[in-house]
Amino acid sequence: MRNEIRIAWRNLWRNKRRTWTMISSMFFGVLICSFMTGMQEGMYSSMINNTVDKYLGYYQIQEEHYWEDKTINNSMPFDNQLLQSWSVSGTTFVPKLDTYALVAFEEKSRPVLVKGIDVIKEIQMSHFDAQLKEGEMLNAKDQSVIIGSALAKYLHVSLGDSLVFLGQGYHGQSATALLPIKGIVKDPIPSVDKRLVYMPMATAQEFLSVTNRVSSVAVLKKDSVDGVLLKDELRSKIPNSLVVKKWNELQPELIQQIEGDRVGGDVFKIILFIVIGFGLLGTVTMMVAERKRELGIMLAVGMARKKLARILIYESFIMTFIGVSIGTFISYIILSYFVQNPIPLTGEMRVMLLEMGWEPVMNFSNDILMLVKQGVVLVVMMVFISIYPWVSVMRLKENLAVRE
Repeated sequence: MRNEIRIAWRNLWRNKRRTWTMISSMFFGVLICSFMTGMQEGMYSSMINNTVDKYLGYYQIQEEHYWEDKTINNSMPFDNQLLQSWSVSGTTFVPKLDTYALVAFEEKSRPVLVKGIDVIKEIQMSHFDAQLKEGEMLNAKDQSVIIGSALAKYLHVSLGDSLVFLGQGYHGQSATALLPIKGIVKDPIPSVDKRLVYMPMATAQEFLSVTNRVSSVAVLKKDSVDGVLLKDELRSKIPNSLVVKKWNELQPELIQQIEGDRVGGDVFKIILFIVIGFGLLGTVTMMVAERKRELGIMLAVGMARKKLARILIYESFIMTFIGVSIGTFISYIILSYFVQNPIPLTGEMRVMLLEMGWEPVMNFSNDILMLVKQGVVLVVMMVFISIYPWVSVMRLKENLAVRE
C-alpha cells in the first residue's frame, strides 16, 4: 500500500496543471461554502443571543397553565425571599408582569400591552432605555408610565398627559388607573410600538390587585453555566405548580425562521456542490482518458488490474485531501478574522439594531465542526466519483489501449 501511494503521488505531479485544477476546485468549493455557512450561523447565533439575552431569558419560570392561557389569574408568587431561595450562581432573575388593558385619552382609546417591570433589571436585560426618545426613565417608585411613540401619536398625547387605564385584575377585580406619561420610547417593531406601555412593577401590581405576584420570571445565565444542570437545579428549587421553559419553547417562530433560511442556504450549497462534482468527474474522466495508453502498457507488462485501479483512486483522494485541507484551513483563518472583527452595518439596518439595543454588526462563526462538514461532503462525492476509474481499469482492453 505504501508503494502504491508513493506511485500515486509521483503520478500527480507529472501533469501539474490537471492536479492543481482539481485541487483548486475543491479548495474554492470548501472556501465558498464555509464562508457562507459561517456567515449564516453567525447571524443565527446573534439573533438567538439577542432574543435570549434581551427579551426572553435562557429559561422562563411560569405557572404551569400560563403559557396556554396568558391571564393574570395564572400569575405566580414572587418576592425577595423567593428570589434568595431560588438563587443559582451565575444567573440573574428578571421578573415580568404582562397583561392587556384598554388605554384612553379624551376621545381616543386603544387596547395595549402593559408590561410591569423591575426597572433596573429590565434595563440590564433589554436595554430599553436606549429606545427613549422623549422624557425620563422610570424608577421603581414612579406612579407613571412610558409608552410607545406610535401609541403616543395615535392618542395625540405628549409628556405629562394622563392616560386612563381600564382592565381586569386578579380573579375578576376591576383594574382602573389614571397615570401620567413620563417618557416615550420608539420600539423598532411597529406592531409593538403602537401598543406598548411600561409600568414600574409596584404600580402594575397595584393596578392589577396582585401583591407580590408576576406573570413570569426570565432567567439569564453566564456562558460558563451549563444549561441542563441549571434547569435541573431550578426544577429542584421551585414548587411543582411552576414550570421551567427554555427559550426555544417560548419562541418557536424564531426557530422556524432560522430553519427556513438555513434550507435556502443548503439549496445553494447543493447546487454549488453539484457543479463542483461534475467538474471533478470531468477531471477524473480526462485523467483516465489521457492515460489510457499508459494504463494499457502497465497492464500489458503484468501489473494487476486492482493494483492499478487503487493507484488511480489514491491519486483522486490525495488531491481531495490536499484541496479540502487547504480550503478548511484558509476558511478557518478568514472566519476567525471576521469573528474578531465583525462587519459593521450601516444605514437603516444600523439604526434599527441600535434602537433594539443590538450591536449593529454582522457576526460570523468559525465552528470547526461546521467547516469539517463541508470537506466531508466533497470526500463523499469523491468516493462515488472514484467508481469511474475503478470500472475503467477493470474493463480496459490492453491490446486496444496500447494502440491509442
